[in-house]
Amino acid sequence: MILLPTSLDWLELASSTMVFFAFTSLGMFFVHLLLSPRQLEGLTTVEQARRERLRTNSQVYYWCEVGIRDLAVWFGDNPTEEISDGQRPWKQSEVSAGGILVGLGCGFIFGTISLLLFPLVVAFFVFGITAFLGGLMFVSQVKAAGQTRRKNLVRRLPYLVDLMALVMEAGGSFQDALQAAARENADHPIGEELGEVARKIERGVAQSEALRQFADRYPDDHVRYFVSSLNQGLDLGVPLVSILRNQSDEMLRRRSQWIEKASAEAKVKISGPGFIIAMACMFIMLAPFIMQVVGGLN
Repeated sequence: MILLPTSLDWLELASSTMVFFAFTSLGMFFVHLLLSPRQLEGLTTVEQARRERLRTNSQVYYWCEVGIRDLAVWFGDNPTEEISDGQRPWKQSEVSAGGILVGLGCGFIFGTISLLLFPLVVAFFVFGITAFLGGLMFVSQVKAAGQTRRKNLVRRLPYLVDLMALVMEAGGSFQDALQAAARENADHPIGEELGEVARKIERGVAQSEALRQFADRYPDDHVRYFVSSLNQGLDLGVPLVSILRNQSDEMLRRRSQWIEKASAEAKVKISGPGFIIAMACMFIMLAPFIMQVVGGLN
């Protein structure tokens, strides 16, 4: 007797076929990303250096550069835009594109494993959860690195301003001060940023414009104050060495105030855990007496 497949069997077969083609297409997409050539023509020297740094520092960008560049266009990528939020050398559109690709990659790996071990519904659920969490973790990691970079830059800024003031007091120009600060802080974010400002000025960009672009990349009050004071001095003809010296003293004063504020906040935050620990110690000391009293009452 020949058994004809029911509608439920046809539905299961169609679903399995669609899932197979979906996962196969996704796998072929990632193979295409890995084998596609990178774009090198028509890029400026600065853009080539930025991408090379990304390939060196990020395995995600190294393997998925083509897909990130293609998806970044959908997020409003502009080849001439400045890097925002201190996420150098990532651009915001590239971070979003990288999060999508990382999420799809995580979903593909764990979804394929789940498809071999569990029912179809479970595989779909695992694919969605891992894709969402993988993309979210990547974006959060890049943003956390950007925030750490901004904090490190702001912490070093007062000492760097003091160094620039010393160079100008010794007879150097503002360009010499920038180059000296970049050279002495070559392994620090502030050195990289001031080195880029010096290179832009050498290429013919106005000093005020190069400094303004630096402030746009790092939306922090200390950086804005530093740039606005220098630009105001350039416009009014005030000696920059006096501005730098005043800024150095002011930034050091603000830094000491920030340390005092952070110390006061730490005392408040530690009071809660300290109270819990004290209560736990008290219960440990009183536990034998409480047990004896309870035992005597029983």
